[in-house]
Amino acid sequence: EPLRVSLGVTAILFVMLINLRGMRESGTVFAAPTYIFLLSTLGLIGLGLLQTVLGSPPHVTGVTAAVVAPESLGALLLMRAFADGCSAITGVEAVSNGVPAFKPPEWRNARTTLTAMGVLVATMFLGLSYLAGVTGATPSDHESIVSQVGRAVFGTGPIYYVLQLATTGLLILAANTSFADFPRLSSILARDGYMPARFAFRGERLAFSAGVVVLALIAIAVLVAFGGLVTALIPLYAIGVFTSVTLSQAGMVRHWLRNRDAGWRRSAVINGVGAVATAIVTLIFAVAKFALGAWLIILIIPILVAAMVFVHRQYERRRIEVHVRPETVIGPPSRPQRVVIPVPEVTRDVVQAVKFGRTMSTDVTAVHVTDDLERGEELRERFQRQVPGTGFVIVESPFRQLVQPLIRYLEYVAERSAGEIVVVLLPEYVPRHWWERLLYNENAHRIRDALLGRSNVLVADVPFRRDL
Repeated sequence: EPLRVSLGVTAILFVMLINLRGMRESGTVFAAPTYIFLLSTLGLIGLGLLQTVLGSPPHVTGVTAAVVAPESLGALLLMRAFADGCSAITGVEAVSNGVPAFKPPEWRNARTTLTAMGVLVATMFLGLSYLAGVTGATPSDHESIVSQVGRAVFGTGPIYYVLQLATTGLLILAANTSFADFPRLSSILARDGYMPARFAFRGERLAFSAGVVVLALIAIAVLVAFGGLVTALIPLYAIGVFTSVTLSQAGMVRHWLRNRDAGWRRSAVINGVGAVATAIVTLIFAVAKFALGAWLIILIIPILVAAMVFVHRQYERRRIEVHVRPETVIGPPSRPQRVVIPVPEVTRDVVQAVKFGRTMSTDVTAVHVTDDLERGEELRERFQRQVPGTGFVIVESPFRQLVQPLIRYLEYVAERSAGEIVVVLLPEYVPRHWWERLLYNENAHRIRDALLGRSNVLVADVPFRRDL
C-alpha cells in the first residue's frame, strides 16, 4: 500500500520506454503476459468448475470483508453498476482506433480480433463471477476477488503466484491501450492542425515519440495528484472514453447521412443507437461520480477542446500570412545581398562564418561593437591582415551595450540598401557537453532574439565545433 504511487509511476515509465522502442518491440514484450493471463485464468475457471461439478467446490477463507455503507438497490446503484460495467467497451474502442495498424485486409482482421476478444471477455467474466459466488469471495480492502478465487482453487502454490503476476502484468499492459492510440490520434489531430506539428512525426523507431512522452508525463501527474486511488481515477478515465466514443459514433451518423453509401440507413441507425447509449453512460458517470472526481474531467475536456481550437486558428492564421499566390513569380535578385557578421575577436568560428558569407555574396562586412576604439582599431588591423577582402566596421558603444548599437547600424545599412535584404550571420560555438550551453553563445542568442521578425533582415546561425 505505501508503494502504490511509486509502483504506478514505475509501470508508466516502463510502458513508455517499451513504446519508444517501437511498435514491433512493444508487441513482442506485451504478448507474453497476455497469453500467460489467458491460460492461467481459463485454467482457473476450468479447474474451479470441475471441482464444483465433482462435489468439492472451493471455499475462500481468511478474508476480512470491506466495510461499506449500506445502500439500497435503487436507481443510483444500478446506474453506477451499469456505468462501471460499460468500461469494457474501451477495449472495443482500442481495436476500432487501431484498424489501420492491422495487416490487410485490415477490416477483416480487426473484426476477427473483436470477435475473439468478445468471446474471451464474456467467458472469463461469467466464469469468474460464478466462481466468486460459489467460493464465497467477498470485496476486501486487502485482497482482490481474482486473488481470492485463485487462492481457493489453486491454493498458495506456484500456479497461484503465476496467476497474480500475470494479472499484474495485464493490468500494466492495459495502459498500453492509451500509449498505442493517443500518439496515433494526436498525429491525426496534428496533421489537421489541431495539435502542435511535432506530434505528427514518427521517431526513428516508427513511434510517435512526442505523443508517447507527453502522455506518460500527464499520466504520472494525474496518478500522483490522486494518490493512485483507482476509485478516484476511474471516473476520469471512463468519462473521457465515453465522451470520445459518443462523438465518434455521432460523427459516423453524420458520415452516413452525407455520403449515403450502400446500406447507409442501417449503418446510421446502428451508429445512432450507439451514440445515444454511450451518451447516456457519459451522463450517468458524470452524475454518479461527480463528487468522486468526475468534476475534474468535466472541466478539463472543454479546456482541451478550446486549446485545440486555439492551435488550429493559429496555424490557419500562419497559413494565410505566409501563403504565396500561384500567380506570383519570384525573380532573381537584382544584385548580391549584403552579409553582416558581428565579431568580438578573430576566432575560428568567426573565420568560418566569413567563409560561409563569401559563398552567398561578395559584400561581406564584419561589425565590431566596442567601447574601446583603440582596441577596435587594433582588431581592424588584424582582421584586414588575416581576413583580407572583407569589410570591417567599428560601432562605438560608450555605454557598453551590444544589441541596440548593432540594430541601429543594421537599420542604417537597410535604409541605404533601398529595401534589399540584409543577411546577419551569427558565429555559434557548439559545446560538447550539456552544461557548456550555459557558458557560450549568450550574445549570439540575444542578437538573434532582437533581430527575429524585423523586415528586410534575415538571421542565420553558423555552427562551429572544434576538432575532437
